Amino acid sequence: MNYLKKLSLFCWLFVPAVVMAQTENALNFDNIDDEVVVPAASARIAGSNQITLTCWVKPMNANISFPDYDGFAGIRNNADADFYMVHFGPTRLEARFRNSNGVNFDVIDTAVSVGVWQHYALTYNGAELTLYKNGQFVATTVANGSISNATEALFIGGMPYGTFNYYLSGEVDEVTLWNRYLSPAEIRCLANFGTAPTSSGLQLYYKFNQGIAAGNNTGISSLNDETGNINGAMNNFGLNGPLSNFVTGVATVNDITDFICPGSTYAFGPQTLTAPGVYTQVYLSSSFCDSTVRLTLSSGINDAVDNDGTTLTAQQAGASYQWLDCSNGNQPIPGETGQSYTPTSNGSYAVTVSTGSCTTTSACQSFSTVGISVPVSLEKLKVYPNPVQDFLMIDLQQQSDFTVIVADQAGRVIYLESVNAARELRIATSQWAKGTYVLTVENPDGKAVQLISK
Repeated sequence: MNYLKKLSLFCWLFVPAVVMAQTENALNFDNIDDEVVVPAASARIAGSNQITLTCWVKPMNANISFPDYDGFAGIRNNADADFYMVHFGPTRLEARFRNSNGVNFDVIDTAVSVGVWQHYALTYNGAELTLYKNGQFVATTVANGSISNATEALFIGGMPYGTFNYYLSGEVDEVTLWNRYLSPAEIRCLANFGTAPTSSGLQLYYKFNQGIAAGNNTGISSLNDETGNINGAMNNFGLNGPLSNFVTGVATVNDITDFICPGSTYAFGPQTLTAPGVYTQVYLSSSFCDSTVRLTLSSGINDAVDNDGTTLTAQQAGASYQWLDCSNGNQPIPGETGQSYTPTSNGSYAVTVSTGSCTTTSACQSFSTVGISVPVSLEKLKVYPNPVQDFLMIDLQQQSDFTVIVADQAGRVIYLESVNAARELRIATSQWAKGTYVLTVENPDGKAVQLISK
């Protein structure tokens, strides 16, 4: 199946992308001392009269007052290099550009939403400083100059001011810094789709897609820059649990799911996929936005068969079935079209399973328990533990000559041992592969058969 035929919302054009699985995480900041510091980030925009800074943020501080302001992201030395966004009132955001001459220009948002994810973008084109929220215009002011200082850091989740630091209470995701002015249309693209790390003018890009959301991430000390320019130092994070750690973030991908038939291929843009997995691809939408699509590709049919010693059962439910006699050239067994089949004679059997456009045939299963009656001398037989891990115990409860045979589901004998005048046998099983095995215990009176799981 071709993904380009499935998605009708956009008219897609291909943009090269790396295939990979992707999490959607963010960072939680504790309002105490958490911050990310990107050293010498101002060098990436120094001398440019075009700058853009964007981020997704979920502020959690509803009682903001000085000095407990909350820094979202940006560069700030309060002298000759400012380009930042700070939450400085319950619903107020200050966004500032200060040029190398020390002149500052401000735009304000008066509708910050606490406890809600929102996308902010601050742009400068050499003449105007403009603020956007969720892709929509908020405010603008005239501005001029550039930043020449190339040594200032980019702060995320904190912002220095004299002896204070405006540590954030909340979460941040998808921070970008550009040495290019992004148009209103490009800002809308960022708010709706994110961007590709190779986008023109993109200098720093932090997706926060590291670690395990709310898991133990204590081995992580830096925030990856997707452009490969400057990683950020993660300072003072606990990195274990739901606070001061990686958490579930903003989804900047379009998720789709589909299935692939065994032995077939699946076209996903320029990729030809041959196996289940999670894949991503970047496309251009009809509005010319870079849009990342994440495909979770599952196997179309489960071709496994369970064998409980008396009945074979296909694991795939809700399908069409035809049981086959592998011992007779894989001939269909008349009338055996149910999910389960109980053989009437020993042999080897398989099932053809069909669902939708997929059809597959299972591996042949060896079946050797038809007509077996357990002799009195083996009625008290104990086999444990089951499922087995490192050792399997065979206990006849009385002394006897006996033989133990273990075969896998394909009928291959993996263990054979004969014991004289003994009651028990201990078998090492640590090297056995995961699966189901047929255990046969024989003595002069007859034999008993039992399935063992590993």
